Amino acid sequence: MRNREKRPGAAKPYLGVVFDLFGTLVPVFSYQKHDAVMRKIAKALDIDYYKFEKGWVGSYKYRILGKFKSTEENIGWIGTRNDVKFENDRIKTAMSLLSSFVTDSLVPQPGALKTLKVLKDKGYKVGLISDCAPTVPVKWPLTPFYNLIQAPFFSCLEKTCKPNPRIYRRCAKKLELSPDRCLYIGDGSSNELQGALNVGMDPVLITTDFKDTYDSNRRDVQRWKGKKIKNLREVLKFLKA
Repeated sequence: MRNREKRPGAAKPYLGVVFDLFGTLVPVFSYQKHDAVMRKIAKALDIDYYKFEKGWVGSYKYRILGKFKSTEENIGWIGTRNDVKFENDRIKTAMSLLSSFVTDSLVPQPGALKTLKVLKDKGYKVGLISDCAPTVPVKWPLTPFYNLIQAPFFSCLEKTCKPNPRIYRRCAKKLELSPDRCLYIGDGSSNELQGALNVGMDPVLITTDFKDTYDSNRRDVQRWKGKKIKNLREVLKFLKA
C-alpha cells in the first residue's frame, strides 16, 4: 500500500472509505417509482391504497430498525391494523412486486463500480452504511457491489440507523480502522453527514437532485459547508488513488 495523502490539519491519512447506498452508490430512492409499486401491491392485496400506504409509511422506522422478522410480517401487520387478513397468494404476489422494485433500485450509479475497483486495487478498505428494509440485504449478494465492499452494514440487521454513532463505529471496527481514518460519502439523507462527523469520520456530500424523494427537506444538505463532490469519481481526488 503506498503512502496516503494527509488531510490539511490532520495528523492521520485516510485508509478507508465508507459509502451511503441510495443516492450515492445507487440512484436516489425514487418517491414516484416507489409509490407506483405501492399502488400495485395494494391492488394485489385487495386493500385500499391509502390505507396500505399509510401503514407502510407509518411502519418505516420499524422496518429499517429490523422490528419485523420479515417483510411478509410487515405486510401482515398493516392488514391487522385494517382488520384484514391477506391470503398467502396475495402476499406472494406483493413480495414479487417489491422484490423486482428492489432489484431495479440497486443498479450502480455511473462510475460507482470503477471507483470501488480502484479503491480495492490500491488497498483502501471500503465500507457501506445503509438505512434500509430487509429486502435490501437479501438482494445484496446478487449485486456487483458484493465483492467490492468489505464491510456492508444495514440498519435492519444492526437494529440501529443513522445518525446513531453505533452504526458508524461498528463499520469502522469491521474495517479495522479508527473512524478518523475514514472518509464518509453520502447524499445527506438521515443526517448521515453530521453523524459521520460526530464519530470522527471526514464526511463528503455527493450532490444529487432529491426532489423525487420522501425526504426532500434535508438539514445536512441545506447547511452543509464541508467537502462536496458531484460524482463518485471525485472520491479519488481526496485519496490520490
